[in-house]
Amino acid sequence: MTKTVKLEHGHTITFDDNKHVYIHNDEYVVGMSTLLGKLASPALEAWKVNTQVNAIKQEMEKQGIALDTIDKIIINARANARKANDDILSIGSIVHKLVELWLKGEKVTKPDNPVVANCFMEFQKFWNLLRFSLKDTWFWYDKVVNIQRSYAKNLV
Repeated sequence: MTKTVKLEHGHTITFDDNKHVYIHNDEYVVGMSTLLGKLASPALEAWKVNTQVNAIKQEMEKQGIALDTIDKIIINARANARKANDDILSIGSIVHKLVELWLKGEKVTKPDNPVVANCFMEFQKFWNLLRFSLKDTWFWYDKVVNIQRSYAKNLV
């Protein structure tokens, strides 16, 4: 099944649902999720970080810092960064679970971690301020998931 839509500047784009491709002027158009996947690829991110780390190592060598000290600094910095990333991911996962329980009307014990507690409290304020319903959440969830999967698909 295909759908064609005329966009605001007179361009048309066709979405072929069977092939899951976008077509403009008889040429395939790269979808937004494909572009974003390439821009934020794990390999590219790792390369960027390693390039910066190597530049720092070289500068430290120029400054006359011993190689074993440089190695120790880099190992400690990487470990600290990994721990910080893990902590952030953990906070996000916990807040998501608290929100899920709260929206289902289940008992939620106040978190001990002040960051988690504050995030959860801010979500509750946001929810109550806008007077959302569970039906609203499914609407927005559907839109966000569709946008992440394929931006252009929402245009057709």
